[in-house]
Amino acid sequence: MIKKLCSVILLAGVMLTSFAGCSDAVRIDDPVTVNDVHMSSANVARGFIQSVFSKDETLFYACYPEGLYDEIIEEGNDPFTEYVNVTDPGYKFYGTQFTAYNEYTEENGYDEPIMRENIAFFHDVDEDLISEIDIVKLRVYFIEDKDYVSSDVYVITYKYENSWYIYELQNSDAEFEA
Repeated sequence: MIKKLCSVILLAGVMLTSFAGCSDAVRIDDPVTVNDVHMSSANVARGFIQSVFSKDETLFYACYPEGLYDEIIEEGNDPFTEYVNVTDPGYKFYGTQFTAYNEYTEENGYDEPIMRENIAFFHDVDEDLISEIDIVKLRVYFIEDKDYVSSDVYVITYKYENSWYIYELQNSDAEFEA
């Protein structure tokens, strides 16, 4: 729970400190649905961000393995509400744009075995069934008055049993060559 709360605080900090305004029209990707959220690392990352800012609880929980938060919710905690409450930037959510991704591999300078262990432990999944891990870079757009405001976010995703899921937000120093 503490790890998730830190992710929430991190997202709030990123969203509040790294906005850049622009007045020209922007290109956003089509919205993600529950039916296509698991198809790619980009979809699950975009679906997660979209769910938080559009307050779509069904899409939010679809970004995680089924049942992951059941016990926490039974205890009276609601991760969805926590994310929504701390990430409202005061702007109207406009959409997301997939920018790039890096495979989370040792060849790319990441400690893949440790990340696999962490995902397996915190998401209660079989480490051997995690086939891929990616860091996805997204640009998130909002509208303030008539101007677009954007921020880049990084999301760690993983493929488990042929479906993609979100693991956590990554801080902005995860930047990589796109």
